[in-house]
Amino acid sequence: MALYGRTKLMTVMWTQELARLLDADKVTVNCCDPGFNATGPGRDLPGPPYSGAC
Repeated sequence: MALYGRTKLMTVMWTQELARLLDADKVTVNCCDPGFNATGPGRDLPGPPYSGAC
C-alpha cells in the first residue's frame, strides 16, 4: 500500500511541476484522483465500496 500512495503523490507532484513549466505557454494541467473502488487497494477498506469521479 505504501508504494501505491507514493505513486499517487508523485503523480500530483509531477502535475504541479508540469504546470509550472508550461505556465508561460498558458497551458492548463490537471490531475484527477479516481478515488477508491471495489478492486485493488480499495477492497481492503471497511464499509461500502467507493467510486470516485473527476
